[in-house]
Amino acid sequence: MNLKKTTSSGEPLSNGDYVVWAYAASRASYPLDILHWDVDRLRDLVRSRIRGWAPQLRTLVDGSDVSTIAPVMLQSMPILQSWPSSNVTLLGDAVHNMTPIARIGANTALRDAGALRRVLIEVAAGRKQLVNAVAGYEEEMRSYANRAISVSTRNAKTAGSEARLPRLAFRTLLRVAEAVPTVKRRVFNTGL
Repeated sequence: MNLKKTTSSGEPLSNGDYVVWAYAASRASYPLDILHWDVDRLRDLVRSRIRGWAPQLRTLVDGSDVSTIAPVMLQSMPILQSWPSSNVTLLGDAVHNMTPIARIGANTALRDAGALRRVLIEVAAGRKQLVNAVAGYEEEMRSYANRAISVSTRNAKTAGSEARLPRLAFRTLLRVAEAVPTVKRRVFNTGL
């Protein structure tokens, strides 16, 4: 199977190479009707906000295929509370969606799959009752998912902060974490 990467308008990307950029800020800093803006107006807004940034970043935004520009509201679940268990359960974004800022949503979903698989094996072997096994899975999942949601939400709020010092501190932390693997593991370790 040969999959070709395309723009949102269906045109092929050259050599399969592409770059993704995003501009994140607090929802309160955007106009109320931004979700209805056309792509040129969206790009102009980003251009105005990155005016003093590195020329390479401004060139990246200026050269973007406008058909690929769209506003996306980042959302996250609140901290998960207990609920009555049954023979139906959820995993991944269906139960604990989070912002992509911490880069841990997919890992959390994979951890769900592993935890659920383990309890279902116990059920299949006759060692546990289904609803009790699901309850155990859900309790374990809420524990690590709530930590991941908290990290993701904290990172998103820091990244979207309009205050200069928190943004500078966050960018510095990301640069150090990218350059030093032990720092990266420590900063982004949520026990997953």
